This record gives sequence, C-alpha cells and structure tokens, in this order.
Amino acid sequence: MELVTALAAGAVVGVVVGGAFFGGLAWTVNRLADTRMPGRLILASLAVRLGVVAGGAWVAAEVGGLTAVLALVVAAIGVRTVVVRRMTPDPQRGR
Repeated sequence: MELVTALAAGAVVGVVVGGAFFGGLAWTVNRLADTRMPGRLILASLAVRLGVVAGGAWVAAEVGGLTAVLALVVAAIGVRTVVVRRMTPDPQRGR
C-alpha cells in the first residue's frame, strides 16, 4: 500500500509542479513582447519556476521517497506534453 500512496502523491505533486512550471513558462513567453526588461522577466520567472520545482521535489521526497520523486517527474513530463499540444497551432483547425 505504501507504494501506491507514494506513486499517487508523487503524481499529484507532479501535475501541480508541471502545471506551474510550464504554465509559468508559457505566461512568460507571452509577456516578453510587452515588457521593457525581458531579461529580468526571464530570470525572475526562471527563479520562481525552479523554486516551485525544488519545493515540489522536496515535498514528494518527504512523503514517498524516490518513488514519489520519479512519479513527480513522469507526471510533470505528461503535463508538459499537454501544454505543448495546446500551444502548438493546428493547421487543420485554423488555430
């Protein structure tokens, strides 16, 4: 039962961390053209996003050890796939 709990906890944290990281990246890229200091925006965004990832990895490691951290990574990669597919224009749909 501990394995299932670790996997579930890691996956939940991974979805949150992945959503925050890649959602924040998308937000940053969309704002770059409108800012007067893009370098500061990029660095601040990176610092916040890496902080979220580090915090999420720490929480997952405390809750379920390496198993939860691996589940976090897999879930975050899954979120990345969803974000990339949603942001990529589809020529057949006119997006």
